[in-house]
Amino acid sequence: MKKALVLRLICAVAVLAVLASCSNGGENPSSDSSSLSSGSVSGEAKINGTVTLPYTHNDSLNPYVAKSKNNQELGLLLYDSLFVSDNSFNILPGLASEIKKDTRKCTVALKDALFTDGTALTADDVIYSVERIKEQPECKYFEGVSIIRQCYAESSKKVVFEFSRECEFFEYCLMFPIIKTGTASLKDVDNKELPPTGSGRYVFEKSASSVLLRANESWYGGNVSVKEIVLSALPDSAAVDHALQTGTVNIYYSDLSDNTMPTLLSGKSCIVPRQNLVYLGVGKKSLLSGDKYLRYAVSAAVDRTDIVKNAYFGQAEAAKGPYHSSLASVQGQQILQVTADKTSAAENLALGGYSLGENGKYSKNGKAISLTVVYNSENTTREQAAKLICDQLSRVGIDCTVKACGYAEYVSAIASGWCDLYIAEMKLNRMLDLYPVLTAGGNISFSQSELEYTEPEASTGDSSSADKTEKSTSDSSSGGASHSDDAASGDGTTESTSGQPSGEPDADISGAAVSENHKTALQAAYEYYCKNGSLSEMLSCFNSEIPFIPLCHHNAVELYSPRINGLTPTWYDPFYGIENASVE
Repeated sequence: MKKALVLRLICAVAVLAVLASCSNGGENPSSDSSSLSSGSVSGEAKINGTVTLPYTHNDSLNPYVAKSKNNQELGLLLYDSLFVSDNSFNILPGLASEIKKDTRKCTVALKDALFTDGTALTADDVIYSVERIKEQPECKYFEGVSIIRQCYAESSKKVVFEFSRECEFFEYCLMFPIIKTGTASLKDVDNKELPPTGSGRYVFEKSASSVLLRANESWYGGNVSVKEIVLSALPDSAAVDHALQTGTVNIYYSDLSDNTMPTLLSGKSCIVPRQNLVYLGVGKKSLLSGDKYLRYAVSAAVDRTDIVKNAYFGQAEAAKGPYHSSLASVQGQQILQVTADKTSAAENLALGGYSLGENGKYSKNGKAISLTVVYNSENTTREQAAKLICDQLSRVGIDCTVKACGYAEYVSAIASGWCDLYIAEMKLNRMLDLYPVLTAGGNISFSQSELEYTEPEASTGDSSSADKTEKSTSDSSSGGASHSDDAASGDGTTESTSGQPSGEPDADISGAAVSENHKTALQAAYEYYCKNGSLSEMLSCFNSEIPFIPLCHHNAVELYSPRINGLTPTWYDPFYGIENASVE
């Protein structure tokens, strides 16, 4: 079975090699007080083309309760949000026309937009949407809005958000679909659920013979080129794959979480960057945990470009740090080399007191370095990555072995801390928090202390009396696990949750279970997440400690028909640009 999977991947890569990539763009609005221009460039409608998208007919199109990936994505066509983002992770305006920031508070002015029933969108609708999301802990937008301590209308076109803590990327938290007040539970004449009323690019229509999305002629962004989208009910991934290859479905977005590449016989592809971090975690009982020079050496020895090319088939970006290199806020602050640096590895091993023996292996106090890289055997991509890493470490004189574990053993190995290194992947949350892997309070941290944090203090003013922020539950995109990685399916991606800090840490960030080398990193995390420290300070600390070793950022891919032009999908919206696309 593994051989078949590998062959499929190889074939898919061969197909994709001849497909065209798409472009991206956009401007980054000012961070303090700015007038925001439209994120979508309206133009004259081109060809009245029709496209077909996959649709899960037995799932809701309510964006807050939809479970299937297909329907969650379709929701972005029916509903607008305050902000959107391009593939460089720049914040772009959606329904927001102006934003004013003040530490833990911001005021957002709304554009003149209409719901598809002709009524005006107001601040009350934004508040109603936040309240409905907070009622749905399983909603994909729940975590983002969980840091909203309270929101209220300053006027019919201005909404004020007060946050439980300062967040560098809070606009990402405001990227949620806005629905009309009172429409969360709409029913048709047969008492069947209808989608809530939105203000998006399309309107939902259902008849006895078809399910359609029709262009919203009153959309605030202007004309919508693709006038009709047919929804095709497909029961499973095999049916979607067949529909792609036969051309029945014209656009398909895959996050590659199943470690397989979707295929199409002819068409176009677009690589979509994401904040999905593949990394080497450090076991708490490992020699690496207490030796930063050895961690430096391992990081320097790893050839990230080789891993991207040969383990992830080019569908990833080599990591220079924990955040994607395209993120403007971290430009110049992430310093990891993407190719192997044997000289740096040797220098750091020498600083750590290691000496190179005649056998070409490093040792200290007469004991050779011997490291084990653990991965879950259900994930063939990780298997290849682990083998590459071991080979790279051996080239600099670090003895290394690979250990494949079943899912349960893999989890146990990480939780107990006996493994030296383990390969993991996490999807950074909307706040782009590293909290989940830096602290015990985070939902995917195994290797840190029992240290807990207090919930951030309320900001001054009205928020002091506000109810405490709802807390996100730990979740895994691969099946609900609260650990740092894979489900048994081999999906291998954990969606980190903020795990809002609770409890007071030791004053010196110390404790029996805290490795000496982690104290500075934990302090930086505490200052950043709870005391309004700076992102740059935390990144500086990360660079000095490297508490875990970033490898790459796992991309997504979108496949679409060769007759579609102008589509520019992003990590947030796989249908970004469809309003200006043409269908030939």
